[in-house]
Amino acid sequence: MERREPTFEPDEPIEFRPRSYRGPSSPVRNRDEYLVLKVSTGTGLGFLIALLVYNAFDRYQDRKDAEFALKQLSTELARQNAEDERFLRENSINAPTRAPARQLLRPLAPDERCIKGDRFKRIDRGWVQIAKEPCRD
Repeated sequence: MERREPTFEPDEPIEFRPRSYRGPSSPVRNRDEYLVLKVSTGTGLGFLIALLVYNAFDRYQDRKDAEFALKQLSTELARQNAEDERFLRENSINAPTRAPARQLLRPLAPDERCIKGDRFKRIDRGWVQIAKEPCRD
């Protein structure tokens, strides 16, 4: 193989290497290379902000709907209570004002036992329940 000497054209730029050569000089980066990154980041942030605004608006609407439903329910309950009171006044029905008197419980006999509030009496081969006589455990 023959060695060829370089030839230079007058319009061609010449680059001189320093004594310690570290490879070709790096090209200047074009700022348009980051355009895709900037656009995608801006689009993502815009979408996130729109989603947050929509979520806040949706919660606001839900709160308004719940307040309206509660207001409707309270007016309906007030109307029903007024109807009930009017019905009771017209038909002169009195609600019970006092609790029924407590039944006095007789003490257990020696051959009786109380199991879960029911009274049982001992017989020859087992136990029999005494009806209508509750007891206290």
